[in-house]
Amino acid sequence: MSLPVSTLQQAFAAVPFHASFPLKINLLDVEEATIECSVEPTIALSRDPRRVELHGGAIASLLDLSGTFLILGLTGSAVATIGMSIDFLAPARDGAFTIRARVLRAGRTITVVDASLTDAHGVVAAVARGTYATPKEAST
Repeated sequence: MSLPVSTLQQAFAAVPFHASFPLKINLLDVEEATIECSVEPTIALSRDPRRVELHGGAIASLLDLSGTFLILGLTGSAVATIGMSIDFLAPARDGAFTIRARVLRAGRTITVVDASLTDAHGVVAAVARGTYATPKEAST
């Protein structure tokens, strides 16, 4: 059972930690098992108080949240992150950011998601692979 983007955005905003991130869910493609989100630049997520340059911890959280909400959107069930690997490839600065995530493999109890964060110029700043515990009744 997939969820509409508006429902996902409401679920995102309902959790105080999630709501502290300026993330907007733009697209959930059920057929392709992908999600696309945008992140507005804000000094609150910056590692430098003089300019927006996303902190690695903020990037990790945003990539993790994209995987979480991708699976929630596809299955209608909440999941838990059980592992994540992140590679930081370039500084995340220069305008709005885009996060794209896709399901790499969905099993009975584990789902693996690949995600990337790009800047306004299309430069990939970080990539991640997350592993999520998926309730048996919710596997995609």
